[in-house]
Amino acid sequence: MLKQSCRWLVCGIVLAHAAAGCRPAVRFPVAPVSGRVTFDGVPAARVTVQFSPFGSAETGPPSVGTADDDGRFTLLLARRNAGAGAVVGEHIVTITGREAYDELIDTIRSQAKGPPGTAADDAAVPVLNLPREDELPTVRIPKRYRGTLRFTVPEQGTDAANFDLTAK
Repeated sequence: MLKQSCRWLVCGIVLAHAAAGCRPAVRFPVAPVSGRVTFDGVPAARVTVQFSPFGSAETGPPSVGTADDDGRFTLLLARRNAGAGAVVGEHIVTITGREAYDELIDTIRSQAKGPPGTAADDAAVPVLNLPREDELPTVRIPKRYRGTLRFTVPEQGTDAANFDLTAK
C-alpha cells in the first residue's frame, strides 16, 4: 500500500512539473539595439545603459549594456539565455556611471564603521573584489538624468540609440 501511495505521489509531482513547463511562455517582440553615450561631447566609457520597457501591463524584460572606451554599447536582454536586443516599444533609460560605485563604497564604509570614537570606527573597510580604477566608468552621471530619459525601440531595431549628456 505504501509503495503504491509513493508511486502516485511521484507521478503527481512529475505531472505537476510537466504541466508547469508546458505553459506557453510569454513572448515579446525584440529588436537589436546599440548606440553611443557621450558626456559633454566625450565618450562615456564603461557606463551601464539599461532600457526598461513601460506602457502596458505586460512589458517584458529590461535590457542592459556596458559602453566600451568609445562610449558604444549593445543591449542584451536581462533574462538568462535571452540574447541580444530590447523589447520593441517605449523604454525608460537609465545610464549609470561612476556615481554608482561611489555610492556603493560609501554604503560599505558606513556599515563597516562602529560607533564614533571606538576602535571599530577606525576599522578598515572590508577588502572587496571591486574593479580597478581603469575598469570603472569615466564619468559621473548627474541625478537629473535618473529616470528621465526615454527611447522608443522600433520593430526593425536601431544602431542609433545615442545619448548626449551634459554636466550642466
